Amino acid sequence: MSRYAVIHPDGRHEDIPREAYEALLRREGLPGATRDDKINHPKHYTQGIECWDYIVSHDMGYLEGNVIKYITRYKYKDGLNDLLKAKAYLDRLIAKTQEANP
Repeated sequence: MSRYAVIHPDGRHEDIPREAYEALLRREGLPGATRDDKINHPKHYTQGIECWDYIVSHDMGYLEGNVIKYITRYKYKDGLNDLLKAKAYLDRLIAKTQEANP
């Protein structure tokens, strides 16, 4: 059974079953109650919090966001290739950070 990570307003973390997660979304009037939408909510990005919601909520840039994206989806989509893509973006982010902070 699928489980979803939920972060409560008081900061507590909890893993809840998919049915409880979808009921929470419906009760709160939030989009995404059904997680089988291959365009807006593909499975490889919806294991807990959606990848793009996490990236936006942490004000990440392009390089950081792509590291998170590929790490998040590698088990569900393109395996090793996604890990190598994440590494490429991370290497680029490290180089850019080193250039800015010699």
